[in-house]
Amino acid sequence: MAEPMEKGHRIDRYVVETCLAFGKRAAVYRCVDPELERVVAVYYVHAEAPAETTTGLIQSQRFLASMLHPNIVTTYDGGEHLGRRFSVMEYIDGGSLHDFIVGGVKVPWATIMRIGASIA
Repeated sequence: MAEPMEKGHRIDRYVVETCLAFGKRAAVYRCVDPELERVVAVYYVHAEAPAETTTGLIQSQRFLASMLHPNIVTTYDGGEHLGRRFSVMEYIDGGSLHDFIVGGVKVPWATIMRIGASIA
């Protein structure tokens, strides 16, 4: 199985700062885009990942690139680096949805309804 990339490695032009998540099929890195001088999130498929992972990523990239909504992360770029697919997205600082759910935070019903209505 692949290992997380260390700080300073590159995925195409994107410079890795830290690994945010590491799974069986891919990893997500906090990177810097030196050309645009902004922080981004890069989803990078492992070399050992099944072909459907790459196919699914391409389909997701195309779909998300067509979306413009304040509650959907923006897709900036995508491509292939060293024979592996990657997707570059808006980086949102904060915890993951999983952290939020298991963290026991009580969200007011009105907030849940507002968020649900905005994505419907």
